[in-house]
Amino acid sequence: MNRLYAARRRRNQIAMSLSLLATAFGLGWLVLVLGALLWEGFSGLSLAVFTEMTPPPGSAGGLLNPIMGSLILTVLYRFYIRVS
Repeated sequence: MNRLYAARRRRNQIAMSLSLLATAFGLGWLVLVLGALLWEGFSGLSLAVFTEMTPPPGSAGGLLNPIMGSLILTVLYRFYIRVS
C-alpha cells in the first residue's frame, strides 16, 4: 500500500511540475507581447485619438465613433436590465 502511495505521489509531483512549467512558459510569452504592446503603443496615444472622428482609410484620425458606440450600447443595456 505504501509503494502505491509513493508512486502516485511521484506521478502527481511530475504532473504538477510540468503544468507549472507550461504555465510559466505561456505567461512569459504573454508578458513579452504585453510589453511590446505597451512599448510601441504609448507613442500612438494622444488626445486626438479619443476626440477625433474615425477617418477614411489612409488618413489620420481618432476613435470617437467606436468609443461613443460602446458608451451608447452600455447605457442602453443598463437601462434594459433595469426595466426588465
